[in-house]
Amino acid sequence: MATFPVSAGSLVKAEEYNDVAANINKIFGDKFSTAAVTDSNRKDTHKFGWGSSNIDDSLSINDPVVASKLQIMIDRTNVMIDHCNITDTILVFSAPTGREDILANTPIRAEDLNLIWDKIENTILPDEVRNSVDPTNASALNSGVELNRTIPWTNQLIGEWKWTFNDYNHARYFFNGGGQLRIAGDITGGTTAGYYNWDDVLQGMGILSFVWDNITQSDSDAPGLTESKGIYDLTEYYGDGSDAGTADEGLLFTSAGSGISGGYSNLQLKLYGKYANNGAEIHFKVIMDDSVFAHTVDGEITLTPSFLMPSLITRGTATFDVLPLPVCTITNDFNSPDDS
Repeated sequence: MATFPVSAGSLVKAEEYNDVAANINKIFGDKFSTAAVTDSNRKDTHKFGWGSSNIDDSLSINDPVVASKLQIMIDRTNVMIDHCNITDTILVFSAPTGREDILANTPIRAEDLNLIWDKIENTILPDEVRNSVDPTNASALNSGVELNRTIPWTNQLIGEWKWTFNDYNHARYFFNGGGQLRIAGDITGGTTAGYYNWDDVLQGMGILSFVWDNITQSDSDAPGLTESKGIYDLTEYYGDGSDAGTADEGLLFTSAGSGISGGYSNLQLKLYGKYANNGAEIHFKVIMDDSVFAHTVDGEITLTPSFLMPSLITRGTATFDVLPLPVCTITNDFNSPDDS
């Protein structure tokens, strides 16, 4: 392990280069590409990696540490700075001021490597910045599907949908790069007390976003209860009584109750999650339970899955890319035998 920062004025040694390159790979590439959804340490290690190709981080003492290798580091670091949700400026070589390139075979200056080391260690790695995305570098996209019911109901609605990725690592890269899976609800056209109560719940809930480590909520006026679970907390069970999971094993979020007349604090929406297909699929289940009150709920109710997709970014030799888009499928709609 090299000592940083490297002494100014010296030429960079192989072990110094390797240490910085390894951290770049940990974020921009993937040092855990054999990760499995059943790994016991996934919360500690799987949260690293955007899935790009790794750069060489095992130079031997006799390998030249030249500027062409530094340029690859600079490109990746600048993509990180651009992609993450921080206010910062891209790197240029430290001396002379404003230098943006250098002959490929020129030895690397210590000042240049220190500049990269500082950005990685003090800007990108702390506070999980690497798992964020600048809002200008992401797009809110429609899933193309929705859960919908127009028939009045009195007891409960249960809906399920799944998001399919190429494999578990593809899901990891999506979330590690700031991707989000979202759900929002709306109810319109009703006149009953049950309609107004559920309108209160859904409007207060706003948009729920499943991120790498939590559920976030767009509407702070009616905050629900998050279980602080993300992709690396999911198991293969919901734990809602329909499977072999322990009680609330996959519970992610419970909405605030209806504020109408104050007697409906237990009238809530619950969101559950689990993984399937070796982690290539993420399943969600929503339960809207009105059985205690048995209101008639009329009108049209719609729950719409959507997602936030990080944008492709290229700078020089480096490209951030978590494509392809995940695919959403409804697996249990609001007009099934479990709805009444």
